Amino acid sequence: MNKIRVGLIYGGKSPEHTVSTMSAQGILNNIDQDKFEVTGIFIAKDGNFYTDATQSNAYDFFVGSKELDVYFPILHGAGGEDGEIQGLIKSVGKPFVGSDVLASAICLDKGITKQLFAHNNIPQTDFVLINFDCDDTSQLNAKLNQAKKQLIFPVFVKAANLGSSVGVYKVDTHDQLIEKCYNAKEYDSRVLIEQGIVDGREVEVSVLGNGRDLQCSVVGEIKVGSDFYDYDDKYKNNQAELIVPADLTPQQIIEITDLAKKVFMLTTCSGFARVDFFISSAGKILVSEINTIPGFTPISMYPKLWAASGLPYRDLIGKLIELGLSKRSS
Repeated sequence: MNKIRVGLIYGGKSPEHTVSTMSAQGILNNIDQDKFEVTGIFIAKDGNFYTDATQSNAYDFFVGSKELDVYFPILHGAGGEDGEIQGLIKSVGKPFVGSDVLASAICLDKGITKQLFAHNNIPQTDFVLINFDCDDTSQLNAKLNQAKKQLIFPVFVKAANLGSSVGVYKVDTHDQLIEKCYNAKEYDSRVLIEQGIVDGREVEVSVLGNGRDLQCSVVGEIKVGSDFYDYDDKYKNNQAELIVPADLTPQQIIEITDLAKKVFMLTTCSGFARVDFFISSAGKILVSEINTIPGFTPISMYPKLWAASGLPYRDLIGKLIELGLSKRSS
């Protein structure tokens, strides 16, 4: 039987370059080598493409002179999770794992997703969106004052177009707000100020499938090892505790999985995504965000949740490639 030839795309120009290489290594270490032949396509921080992190130019893999059956982008953040690489792959008529251009662009932009959720009555935390490129001084001051009046501290300040908790700051006082907004501006001109949840719970669910044929993993709860679920907790110190399954009522599980599927379809996702939720101290379930290329490192929550649901890492990778190939004729 001929092996399926997979182009694993990783690295990238975003601040999440290192996370992407860790995710790619996790896939390479666990993929079924009897079924799949993997070619690594490494994107350096300067944006140049190489094969297998060498100096061999990867241009041929995108013009078709060397055939691949399917691409597997595992790029986190801008340039990979925002639709850019998906558009490049579509331009050469090849199938790929994960969401298409539109869904990728929507979901990476936290400001757009929050506005889309609000328009469709998806329960979520309150927020204020700042655009440093468009807001003049009076508009900026008005939005900061709105945040101070509308939101209860602590709040979270986030660069709109990043993931992996890069460019995210917890703000406990009014005096810190302006400073942290300008810190986030270093990553993106659009900055989200979001209501923090005090004494709440953070739960996550993994979604798998295309169209309406969706499956959800068991729900897991994150017990953070630091002040909040930050970059170090996710990728370095492994101090965050994942409780699987989360201690929830049957009705809460139904509500969370139904919302996860609704958000997945609303944002036109395909293949896979992880949907994150807050549960307030009063028991209200709120959507936090949706991630179209969640981490695939050995300590990442997406594969952990599926493993706990009876789908091991190796089989999960194979299923994702199968879903990518199934979009060829769609």
